[in-house]
Parts: sequence; C-alpha cells; structure tokens
Amino acid sequence: MIERQEALGLDALDMNIILHLSHYWWTPDNLPYPSVERIAKAVGVIPRTVQKRIKALHELGIIEREERRHTRFGSDTNKYSFKGLIEKATPFAEEKLAEIAERQKAKAERLSRKKPKLTVVPGGAA
Repeated sequence: MIERQEALGLDALDMNIILHLSHYWWTPDNLPYPSVERIAKAVGVIPRTVQKRIKALHELGIIEREERRHTRFGSDTNKYSFKGLIEKATPFAEEKLAEIAERQKAKAERLSRKKPKLTVVPGGAA
C-alpha cells in the first residue's frame, strides 16, 4: 500500500488517516471507530479536513463508513471498514509477492550453480 499509494489515489493525509484508523483495528470482526476529532488531533489538522478526506476515501471506495445512531437526537462515532482498500491493494500485493518469489528463485539458482574449484598448480608462479 505504501509503495503504491499514488496508484491507489492516496495522498499523504489520506495515508495518515488510514494508518490512524488501522491503529484502532484490533480484530477482523471489531471495526475501528475513533472520533473525527481524535483523528484530526493525531494527524495535526482540523476535524472538518478529516471529515472531507474520509468522505473522499469513501467515494473512492477505499473505506466504508457505518453510522452508529443510538438515539434520534445524537449519534456515536462511525465505524470504518477497509474492505475496499484491501480489494484495491490486493493486485499490488500479489505483484509484490511474485517479485519477491522471482528474486528468491534467481538467488537460489545463482547459489546452486557449480562454482569452479580453486586448484594449486605445482611449480606455478606465486
């Protein structure tokens, strides 16, 4: 994801927000739900900036927001899912894994080649 952030359409602030959200994601079935204010404070921007960037990430299909309304007078913090990001980053991850496997294969082939043995020729020049 970091190596392909531009290809994913992410800028530095988007990456900061995603990393901060992922910091709160402990188990697959318990999605993160930090407040916009907490994210804003952590990344050094105002809450409205975070709201706009989260909306843009949602529109890009990178993250999904789940509103948590408890009463008709108020709501709790949103839950965030990375399903879209995972789907979009998977081809890049597979490409990276293939590159790593190819490098490992090439290294193994290089190491397995017979190396010429050093022999001492009697009476040879020193």
